[in-house]
Formats: sequence, structure tokens, C-alpha cells
Amino acid sequence: CSDAAAAGGALLWAHEGLQRGALGRRSDASEDEEAPEAQVGVVMAVAAAQPALLRQCCAVLSARLRQLQGGLALQKRLVDCVISLLARGVVAPVMEALGEVASSSAADFSLARHVALRLLAVVAPPYAPPFAASLLALLRQPRLK
Repeated sequence: CSDAAAAGGALLWAHEGLQRGALGRRSDASEDEEAPEAQVGVVMAVAAAQPALLRQCCAVLSARLRQLQGGLALQKRLVDCVISLLARGVVAPVMEALGEVASSSAADFSLARHVALRLLAVVAPPYAPPFAASLLALLRQPRLK
């Protein structure tokens, strides 16, 4: 994925596959479990090779994460991936997506706790005021109490 055009194509493929999988259009159940993991891996490879596409990578992963579909393991993997993008500077979109997941009544309680614990493991002061406000809002979610 060192070529920007190829990286963009790979990202588009992963986005389409993740959305198609979330909508349940696949017919082979075993492929359903393996395909999203491969597509998430492609998105993370693009993020590593093309820093200019970090926000787009975040958008692809966040879109699937917000749907709260698939197994808990996939959802936790998506959380881990978007948090790794936060560590690379994609702050506002990641915090928005994580806040939505943590506050969603459709999210598993363990997923909400996973969001908080993983996030706290990677952040360190000094915090910019907008980030601190979004972090506090996320941590004050009733699902985390």
C-alpha cells in the first residue's frame, strides 16, 4: 500500500466489504466471520503506509463500529483500531465514534468498558481542553458506572 492510488482502492474495497458484511448480504457464514477481520487488517495497513489517509481509515472503521453488528470480538478489534488512530493524531472523529458506542443502549456493557479501559491506557496529560471535555463526557456515560 505504498502507492496512494492503490491504498485508496484498498480502502474502498475494505469499506464496501465491511458495509456489505454489516448488512448481512454474505451467504457463507464462515466467510462472514473471517472477511471483516481481513478488511480491518487492510484498513490498518493503509493507515500505516499512507498517513494522509488516516481520517479516511477512521471513517471506514467508525462506520462499521457504530453499527454495533458482528461478534463482540470484532467490535473490540474495531475499538482497538480506532484508538490506535487516535494515538496517531485522529482525535475528534475517534472520540465522537467512541462516545457514540459507549453511550449506545445497543452496545454490550463489556464493549463500553473496553472502550473506556483502552482509551485510558493510551492517553496521557497534558490534555487539550476539547479533548479533555470529550474524554470526561465519555467517562461519565451511565453505562460505565
